[in-house]
Amino acid sequence: LIGVSEQELLGLGWLNYISLEDKDRIWEEWENIIESGKEISTYYTIKNPETLELIPVKCRAVINRDSSNIVSIIGTIEKSSKKIIKN
Repeated sequence: LIGVSEQELLGLGWLNYISLEDKDRIWEEWENIIESGKEISTYYTIKNPETLELIPVKCRAVINRDSSNIVSIIGTIEKSSKKIIKN
């Protein structure tokens, strides 16, 4: 969607591409799912670093844990036609 490598998105690298308007909200949602273990499904905008285009996306992620640790996080991101309403 934004022309960056998978390596650039690993860990917390994906946060670098979230629009400034959405970054705090998404970080808060992310912290909540890390704590609760619930699935996330949310909308936000990402910024293409080359064209600076803002792209609305839908993100879904689920956390897989063993008895006490995060084993993996599996997520998808797709372009969305839903208009994102800023609060």
